[in-house]
Amino acid sequence: LLLAWLGGEGDAARAVRGRAEYAVVRMGPVAAGVGGGDADVPVPGVAAVAALLRAEYRVGVLAATHYVPPFGANFRLESAEEVGLLLRRGRRHVRRYDDAVGPALEFLVFAARGLDTAITSRAAHYNVTQTAGSTWAWAMKKCPVRHKDLLGYVEKKGEEWIGIGSGSDRDEVGRVSVGHSDRSRAEWKCLTDAGVGIGADVDPAEWEAGRSRVACATRIVRREGDGAPPLVRAHANVSRPDIVVLDITPLSRAHLRRELPLTAAALDARGFVSFANFTAAEDVGDLYSGGSTGDGATRTWLWDRLRDEAGYVTYAAQDGCPRSHDWIYPNTTHGSQLTEMFCRRRADHQNCVGGTRAAQHLLQHADQFMRTYTGDDMSTGGGETVPKNRKKRPGKGKKKMGRRPFAAFLSFVDADEDSMALVSALDDTFSMFLNATSKRTNLAIFFLSAHGMERGAYSRMSPGRREAGEPVLAIRLPKEERQVKNLRERAMGRTIAQDVHATLLNIGIGWKAGTRTAVGRSLLKLSKAEEARPGQGGKKRVGLGAAPETCQRAPLPPSTASFFSDIPRDRRPSWPICNETYPVKPSVMCQCATNIRDWFPCFHDVPFTGEANHEEMYALKSCPDEPVEVNVHLERKGGLADRWESTKLLPEGSLEVIETPLPPPSILFLEIDSVSMASADRHFPKTVALLKKYSSCTGDGPCSVIFNGTSVVGQNSIPNQLASLTGCSMEKIKGSVAVSTPTETVWCPPGYNGNSNLTSIFDHAKDRKYITLFGEEFCETKSPYVVQHNYFPLDVDISLTPLFCHLASDIKRRRNLKKDAELHTVEFGSAEYPKPCVKGRQRSDLPLEYLRGLWDLHPLVPKFAFVNAAAAHWFPPNEALRYVKAEAYDESIVSFLQGMLEDHSTNTIFVVRSDHGAQWGRAPLEHHAQVEHARPWNNIIIPGKFANQILIANADALVTGFDLHRTLMGVMGQSSDKNLAASPWSIDLLSSVVPQERTCQEANVPRGFCPCMNERIDMAPLNKIGEFLEGADAKKKKANDEKNRLPRNKIIIPGNFANLIKTANDAIVAPIYKKNRDEMVKKPLKKIKKRRKIPKIGERVKNHLKRKRKMNVKR
Repeated sequence: LLLAWLGGEGDAARAVRGRAEYAVVRMGPVAAGVGGGDADVPVPGVAAVAALLRAEYRVGVLAATHYVPPFGANFRLESAEEVGLLLRRGRRHVRRYDDAVGPALEFLVFAARGLDTAITSRAAHYNVTQTAGSTWAWAMKKCPVRHKDLLGYVEKKGEEWIGIGSGSDRDEVGRVSVGHSDRSRAEWKCLTDAGVGIGADVDPAEWEAGRSRVACATRIVRREGDGAPPLVRAHANVSRPDIVVLDITPLSRAHLRRELPLTAAALDARGFVSFANFTAAEDVGDLYSGGSTGDGATRTWLWDRLRDEAGYVTYAAQDGCPRSHDWIYPNTTHGSQLTEMFCRRRADHQNCVGGTRAAQHLLQHADQFMRTYTGDDMSTGGGETVPKNRKKRPGKGKKKMGRRPFAAFLSFVDADEDSMALVSALDDTFSMFLNATSKRTNLAIFFLSAHGMERGAYSRMSPGRREAGEPVLAIRLPKEERQVKNLRERAMGRTIAQDVHATLLNIGIGWKAGTRTAVGRSLLKLSKAEEARPGQGGKKRVGLGAAPETCQRAPLPPSTASFFSDIPRDRRPSWPICNETYPVKPSVMCQCATNIRDWFPCFHDVPFTGEANHEEMYALKSCPDEPVEVNVHLERKGGLADRWESTKLLPEGSLEVIETPLPPPSILFLEIDSVSMASADRHFPKTVALLKKYSSCTGDGPCSVIFNGTSVVGQNSIPNQLASLTGCSMEKIKGSVAVSTPTETVWCPPGYNGNSNLTSIFDHAKDRKYITLFGEEFCETKSPYVVQHNYFPLDVDISLTPLFCHLASDIKRRRNLKKDAELHTVEFGSAEYPKPCVKGRQRSDLPLEYLRGLWDLHPLVPKFAFVNAAAAHWFPPNEALRYVKAEAYDESIVSFLQGMLEDHSTNTIFVVRSDHGAQWGRAPLEHHAQVEHARPWNNIIIPGKFANQILIANADALVTGFDLHRTLMGVMGQSSDKNLAASPWSIDLLSSVVPQERTCQEANVPRGFCPCMNERIDMAPLNKIGEFLEGADAKKKKANDEKNRLPRNKIIIPGNFANLIKTANDAIVAPIYKKNRDEMVKKPLKKIKKRRKIPKIGERVKNHLKRKRKMNVKR
């Protein structure tokens, strides 16, 4: 049973019995006034949630009718008490958003047997913080520190396993649990207390501290003695290698390099042989049973054969409860108790038990197992010394004893969750374990997985489906030349799970007995054909075939933003409304300014609009304890109007039409930063509905075309604005011309004059007699994050820069900021307390007033206006506030567009688009944001007389900002300037049909941002937007460069760079950025002074006597 929809407790019981993978519970309705407010009353669904919690399901919030902080998307509920607290807080918030008889509160609660969250989210596993300079940092969450008070007690009582109590006993600390009814054989113990409790008014930041606390310790009880089974008696088969198998399923080879870079580096450095053509197993059990049929009880398992036929001591355990993660219950010497610990001490969404990850518990227990059965003082030969409590024979010293080899099978479930992020928390742990165990000379290590990720959003994409069949297999053998050579020979051939099973039998039982099984063949044995053709490596991997002809766009992963967009806006936090009024205050001194006058004193009770001077387009009045007042007024200017005047005013006041060429259409270019197609549907629903209203393109009315296939050409605003405003690229293109800019070199179309300044679409508009306007919603002077002035000079007729610089200087003066603080760094408010108002209206409405005024004043003159709105470029730490600014702007923009379409749609082309999707705050971590980032919102509204089937046919084609630039240049008319010529990699969307088979390479889209699955080698969730795997050859060359540049001996690194390097005794150095590497290795090492060697005590005495003799001689 995959999914169960539950109503009552009976439904939950049936789902538990059916082992449902997931369950959804509808909890509610809960009315605000029920039971006199906060009284506890029966609520539908609560009993079902409690039943799932008792059955060890992990429960989180999926959806809600009201936002109840801190119960946002994926908030996990660990007890029935927390469910009750959710309902009590919910009633209060219902009364806050609605009246007493308003809509009832309801929740959808998601339960999973495994580690999946309600809505797939990588950020759920990270701590995301905003640092100085408005930059963001994220780090994998550590286990909640809820065990410190108990851990000392557990460690203190470490030797007193028998007397500390059983599962039902209590002591001075709390509840004690042990792993066996016979406490002398218990291999784990846990102490739990109830925590400090979670009250109704507890701060969300203190939530973790209030939950119950737990601390666990493990050990291995060696099974020996007269009354024990014949498991560890001296055995003649002491030459067999020890075996350790690390099974991390699901994990693909590409995912290993993405999320476990240190582990991958350790595998390479420690001599592991990696198998490039290891194929996925149909059943995980094939690795351990060799494909034998039957259920778990009747199959022939590997650990049973190793124990019965070769005398191995066996260990098998999983770092999760088998009831939550499908696994085999192996009959081994050790390990079953630890598995039971994970069932009785349920792990959270981070797979933590107490303050320690379950994987660390497992590796620690396995290390205890290996040490127990080899001896702490083992020699390099792997023999066992005489136990410490046994007397040594006189004169004989330490005597090696025969011992049975061991085989440990470790299974990890941390990769078995659909965000594909949690496994990266184990990178350090795995690399340290591999570095330590690889020093054992008689140990065979298998690092493998049965298959890649087979569920979740990535599995629905073609790269994900390919990776599902590319599991990991890396083997390290004891140092035996012949077998290692054969292993490397077989590494490039096709390998199946049964081959791995045969290899393990080959190592454990014997080179002949285990060479071949019913299906598999040992990887240590070459066939006669392979022996005759050394170095061929078997069959090499077959290519994936020809790519499909058309662009295949990846399905969108789930988004946590949908949790908030599904809640009505009036039932969650909203953006401030700017409708406040202030009384007139006589004789109060204020500060006033206009676009041609800087701040000067004025009075509160004297109106100031700036209309006395026709050159003043705005007037500001800043008074104490009030938002600044802004008055915008544009007047018709003859110099601008004469460019394309087509009428004249007769003396009697009537209009007479003059036969002159009709002007080209005006262009209104409105760019809303950081909005993807999916984000527009979620947070700009009214604007999207307006655009769809005019999408029929019939008649003389406006024709709206939504370009669903738009792709970005870079990560941030600069490369995407550069493409749409200049037609040039930041990536080198074949046949392009290099042009130097004040910031860096860009690549422009053939024929471009590389010695001139970069020419923009504004220059072309002025050349074609257009009135030009440019505006940003902040003071962009000296800002490094804009294209104007940094890449091309900007000369327009009307600029909004003076207005927003005056607003920024007012904030700077009011807050007493440093004089040298640049105006582009001044923020209008903060994430917690935004201040968007300018006395009666939103600050973001000011550019819209400019646009409306310009179109009303010059209806017959062609105009080109570009405004960059930042409504969606707002990333507060609280995700509940992330979208309210964009949703408020939705109200403004739909009203503005509706009015403009009614009055100016006959000769105006409207471009409403975004440069890219979200890429700040938590967004870079989320898979949905990484996929949506490459699909920006892009719409064009043209007059009905220009509508044609070509434009409509291009709606689903692969288009970019280069195409938009060429289209707008064609609308304004061609120019004789070669710098304004069209680029060969762009297409005019109004006159040419974009080929359906157009590729990202043809459209000049970098591969890392290509939205087509058939052209991307990797679309998996990553840790940053724009990151993608390098080619195999490039990665191999980079690894060789690192190996040659970095010394193999231990490195002493000065300064803070030492924290960036993780080394073992022989310096296994983690990957480091090239710049930091050069600074560390080249420069500082030359300046390091040789440290004075500190002499030993005997040498100190000799040196003292030597100095004393010298002094006597001098005397």
